[in-house]
Amino acid sequence: MGFKIKALLSAFALFSAATANAGIITSQLFTGDADSGVSSANTYTHAVDVNGTGATVNGVTFVPGGASGTDATHGGSWTFSIPSQNAFVNNTNNLTGSINQIARDFLYSGSATTATETLTLSGLTPGQKYRAVFYNVGFGGPGGRIQNVTDDQGGALNGYDENGPGDKNGSLIIDDYTATAASITITIASQGNNISFHQYGFSNQVVPEPASAGLLLIGATGLLARRRRAR
Repeated sequence: MGFKIKALLSAFALFSAATANAGIITSQLFTGDADSGVSSANTYTHAVDVNGTGATVNGVTFVPGGASGTDATHGGSWTFSIPSQNAFVNNTNNLTGSINQIARDFLYSGSATTATETLTLSGLTPGQKYRAVFYNVGFGGPGGRIQNVTDDQGGALNGYDENGPGDKNGSLIIDDYTATAASITITIASQGNNISFHQYGFSNQVVPEPASAGLLLIGATGLLARRRRAR
């Protein structure tokens, strides 16, 4: 096998290894439907209005939620574990568009001690890349709702403040991961008493593999075939 072919195959192996990295958790601000990242062009396994009656955002149906359930529109199922679970309804917020409705109602922990909440998403395909997103708004001023976010695939985001954007303003938690099993569990742990994370809504989106990976493999395979024919 020639140097060029070896180099191409090595590059493909490195590319594949890089794209297999799981559990990269980030956060960013958002103001409403327009910058929520929700799109009917995406394929979803879950889109859930956690404590509401459901809504349609940019053509995507968010189904009514609860502590557990199956998304009848997209097929995935979910289960929350929220200590001393409570519900809050009709919290006003500054988000524009239909996602304002999702961010009005939430589930939260009423535990007097530091709360740890988990969300398990099921119905995943091992080896497939996904993007899980939590849609959040502040409930009070910055610095008042600090959380550590992790997943069971090695992702971590420490010091996320759900109130960071300011009262009633929006932020996203985004977890990019590659499924290693049919489910993933995301944990959100409060860093202070009585300041639990508010679960408004979430989605889980299938992320297509970059076309460049397939093209690289095709190119390497073609070069190898040509070299064999030349022999």
